[in-house]
Amino acid sequence: MVQNGFVGEEDTVSSGGRTVVVGVKLDSPSRELLTWALVKVAQSGDSVIALHVLGNNGQ
Repeated sequence: MVQNGFVGEEDTVSSGGRTVVVGVKLDSPSRELLTWALVKVAQSGDSVIALHVLGNNGQ
């Protein structure tokens, strides 16, 4: 499941929670990865960012 994206964690001091970044594509496996990160990685007080990056050719 992680092959279509990545999960990174960054500790933050100011907000009291962590920032969890999930790299996603616009497909079903990425949706599963985001759900997994929300359920298994993120905790109360954390921020979760779903990041989709477009290349020069729009993909």
